[in-house]
Amino acid sequence: MSVAEEVRLYIKNKPYIKESLEEGIVNLSSLARQIQKDLGLKNFEAVKAALRRLSEGMKKTKYKREEKVL
Repeated sequence: MSVAEEVRLYIKNKPYIKESLEEGIVNLSSLARQIQKDLGLKNFEAVKAALRRLSEGMKKTKYKREEKVL
């Protein structure tokens, strides 16, 4: 499994982190270090990059959901 897939699965199983990423209120470097430690991953930059891509996608999805509601 790739680092990005592992990070995606980790976030999927922790809805409070997912919500924080959608809101943009989490420090990605700090979260990447925690995920790296929890999952036993070696490449910090890969974890951080996966988080960055994932959070950008979540923000766009949230924005589209909010537009539909309004």
